[in-house]
Amino acid sequence: MGDSGGIRPWQRLRPVVVVAVIAGAVIGGWAGAYMHGSGMFYSDLFVGAVLILVVAIAGVGAAAAARSHQDGAAQALAGFAVMTVIATGVLFVISPPYRGPNPGVEYFGRATMRIAELPPGEWPMGSTCKILDGEASVFSVAVNLRTDAEQQIDASVSFVPSGWRPQPGIWISVWPRGVDSPTSLTFYAADFGNGADVVMDSADGLRGHVRFSASPVPDQSRPPAPDEPDHLTGTLEWDCTVPPPP
Repeated sequence: MGDSGGIRPWQRLRPVVVVAVIAGAVIGGWAGAYMHGSGMFYSDLFVGAVLILVVAIAGVGAAAAARSHQDGAAQALAGFAVMTVIATGVLFVISPPYRGPNPGVEYFGRATMRIAELPPGEWPMGSTCKILDGEASVFSVAVNLRTDAEQQIDASVSFVPSGWRPQPGIWISVWPRGVDSPTSLTFYAADFGNGADVVMDSADGLRGHVRFSASPVPDQSRPPAPDEPDHLTGTLEWDCTVPPPP
C-alpha cells in the first residue's frame, strides 16, 4: 500500500531548493535594507536595477527549466526569485530609514580670548555654539578672532567625544599674517582635565569659560619655528545667549 500521495510539498524539496531560497532571502534582505537606509538615490537605483535583472533572469530560467522537465532546477530558480522579492519588500519596510547627519541648532554670540604669550593679549570675537539634537549641553564652540596686523587666531572648543576631534578640549590655530606658507600654521591643543578646565555658566552651555595651557601639536612635516611659543596660556569666555552686534 503506497503512501506517496501523502507526501507534502515541503517534504519533496531538494537541498538545492533550500539553498536557493536561503540565498534569495539573504540577497533580497540586504537589498531592501540597503535601499531603505542608504540615503543615496543613484546607489539605490543601481541596486534596484541589478536586483530586478537578477530576479528576471531567475524567473526566465525557472520557466525554461520547467518546459524541459528539469523540476529541481525550476523549483530552485523559482524559489530564489520569489524569496528575493519577498525579502526585499519585508526588509525595506522594517529596516531603519536613512537618517542624515545631525544638524543640531546653532546660536551666534560673542567671545573674548586672552593669551599671555601673544600680543595684543586680548581679542573680542564672534562665536558659534552648536547643540546637537538630543544632547544636553553644547557640542562645540567655534571662535573666529578678528585678525590683527600680526596674526590670525582661531579656536574651537569641543565638549563631547565625537566629531572631527574626538577628545573634549580646546584647539587653537595661529597663523602669522603676511606669511602664505602652510608650514607657518601652528596648532595648540589641551584636553579637559589635562591642560584645560571648563566651566559652564548656563545649564545649556551657551555661556561659559575655559582656562587653558595648550601645547603645540607635533607636526612631522616641519620643525618648530624659532619664535614659536612652547605653550599658550590664557582664557576663553563665550556667550551665545545674546546676539552679537551687527
